[in-house]
Amino acid sequence: MQPLSELRRTSLVSLPYLSPDSQNEMLKIMAQASLRMIVNNLQSSEFIAVMMDECTDSTNREQVS
Repeated sequence: MQPLSELRRTSLVSLPYLSPDSQNEMLKIMAQASLRMIVNNLQSSEFIAVMMDECTDSTNREQVS
C-alpha cells in the first residue's frame, strides 16, 4: 500500500479529501463524536471514578497522567 503523500503526488485524479483542511475537518468531527459519546456515558452513569497517577520528572516536578 502506498503512503498517502506518495499517492497524492502520483495520482492522476484530484483527492480533495486529503487536503489539510479536509483532514482537520474530519478530525474535528471525530473528536466531537467521541466527546459526545463520553458525555452520554457519564450522564447515564450512576457513579463515576477518576484515576490519576503521578511521577516525578528529572527536575523534581510532579507530572500527573
